[in-house]
Amino acid sequence: MTTRRIDNVLGDGIGYIELRDYMGSDESIVYRARECYQSHERSSEEADKRLLRKLVGDKPLHGTTMRNVVFTFGVLAPQFVVRQWTRHIIGHDSFGNDVWYTGPDSFDISGAYDEQSFRYTDKIQFYTPKGMDSNQLEAWGTMCNGQLQDYRDLRHYGMPKQLARCALGPAVYSVFETTMNLQGFFDWYSKRRPGGGAQAETVAYAVAAMKLVRGVVPMAVEAWEGAQ
Repeated sequence: MTTRRIDNVLGDGIGYIELRDYMGSDESIVYRARECYQSHERSSEEADKRLLRKLVGDKPLHGTTMRNVVFTFGVLAPQFVVRQWTRHIIGHDSFGNDVWYTGPDSFDISGAYDEQSFRYTDKIQFYTPKGMDSNQLEAWGTMCNGQLQDYRDLRHYGMPKQLARCALGPAVYSVFETTMNLQGFFDWYSKRRPGGGAQAETVAYAVAAMKLVRGVVPMAVEAWEGAQ
């Protein structure tokens, strides 16, 4: 399977989201429902479209029919975005792949369950929001550089990496992998979509994720959006 990826999500040339794997389709949602109610003999293109709109668009959602459509995303995002992502119970988060990023070639600090993934390069980079004035930009740079120096000092004095990383704040990039079904995705997206009050950076990742999901289940997405 070819990985589908959206780069430069925040416009700083670093973050990305990619659809690494998926299972299911619009058709599999309909098939599951017809299997449940033994109604395959009533299947036709138009009847299946009506059924899909009912299954996905009705409130509350007919969630069980969507749980066999599953997505696995790989995400590189600032930690404050990751926290807003994972606070919802939407599936499995592979913390074994949780790696802290501070650069495009990546100075990184592994997550708690993957300590063998430590790697280092000379380049470092934090997320920098757009639209800051000169004073804000200077203060932001001082903050990020200070955090990195604190981390290096702690390591110099023998602090284990898993503790020294506490010096790095939520502007540091982190990569993680998460798997969720379509019902969980719609629940997460409904809280992070444009106009819902979420932080702009979080919304940007939600919009990118929806583009990837739409490419797999376009009719289901259309039905869900029509019911909102």
